[in-house]
Amino acid sequence: MLIIGRFMSVLASSSFIIFAIGCIIAALPSWCVTQSASIVSLEISSPKRRANVAKLRLVATSFGLCLMPLLYWWLRSWRIFVVVTTATQLPYMLWSWNFIESPQWLWVNGQFKKCVHILKHIAKVNKTSLEANTENDILTSGLSTTNNAEVLGPLALFSGWRLAVNTILQLLLWIAVSVNYTVVLLSSAEKSLGNPFLDFAWQSLAEIPGYFVASWLADRIGRRFTGVISTALTALLWVVYAYRDIYNIGWLRNPWLGTALVIIIRFLITMSYYIINLFNMELYPTCLRQSGMSLGNVVSGGAGAVAPYILYLGRRFDARYPSVILIVTTILGGVLTSYLLPETLNVKLPETLEDAQKFGRHERSYYMTVNLKDETIESNIAVT
Repeated sequence: MLIIGRFMSVLASSSFIIFAIGCIIAALPSWCVTQSASIVSLEISSPKRRANVAKLRLVATSFGLCLMPLLYWWLRSWRIFVVVTTATQLPYMLWSWNFIESPQWLWVNGQFKKCVHILKHIAKVNKTSLEANTENDILTSGLSTTNNAEVLGPLALFSGWRLAVNTILQLLLWIAVSVNYTVVLLSSAEKSLGNPFLDFAWQSLAEIPGYFVASWLADRIGRRFTGVISTALTALLWVVYAYRDIYNIGWLRNPWLGTALVIIIRFLITMSYYIINLFNMELYPTCLRQSGMSLGNVVSGGAGAVAPYILYLGRRFDARYPSVILIVTTILGGVLTSYLLPETLNVKLPETLEDAQKFGRHERSYYMTVNLKDETIESNIAVT
């Protein structure tokens, strides 16, 4: 769909309607492909590597964003740019059939033989073997449980008080992160007097160390406090920007300071973006993870669509409005929600809908007794 939609836009660029339809078709699968790959990667990785799995995917995305303006600066033609970037999708389209399914998803949906087959393939690639007792437990799990696959839609994300609260808090964090990120993205060429292509590349490059720092902090002080720190510092820098827009002070108006502030804000927003992705993958069980991440992406896209109007308020009415809106949004949707969300570091994550409905209550002693070093893929899929 992405390839078809982009070629429609290129070939029918003289017609706005066909061009827009092509853009919509190309945009539809843009998130679900990376989302599916991220979920499968998470579910076949050991618990202690969850943060690294999320980090590597996001680092690759930022590296692509860094190369994008440089490529366009070199090509100087949007049609050639679209064709070249679309061509990079062809290898994935040709070899995507070899992409494995999540063994955890197969087990949850009662496809035990396929689950064993995938686990044996993973073991073979890692030059080991699947233990016989683990294989037997998986194949016989359907005999001892009525593991009928239940189709759960987005409404299941609100099927319990605790689960609904966790979902709403994540959506608020998605809104705060998306609004901040999109505003910085759109205003990147306005906040400095330099080359817009190089400025965009430098700002995208700043995201890569942001993911590494966020991953390091998330594994040491927890996901919640990493989110609190990154969003609080983001709000503080928006205060500095407000002063920069209001007062005509020489050193505040320095273009190098403007570029530096944008890069630092992008760095901090990247940390917040990493945390919300990690929360999305860890707070939901397999049966809800795809729905939870999809809902988050939908809300994120809607929030990002508001960003141009926030900038418009600053141009049309008062230069202070964007900074004030972003400060309030970051504090309420970022700092507070990050603090109120349950911690997922060194805890046993929910594996069923019932677990997700209880996860995050005050009585969390059951989850806090798990030693991640002893938890393996086999223990994740074994029947308890």
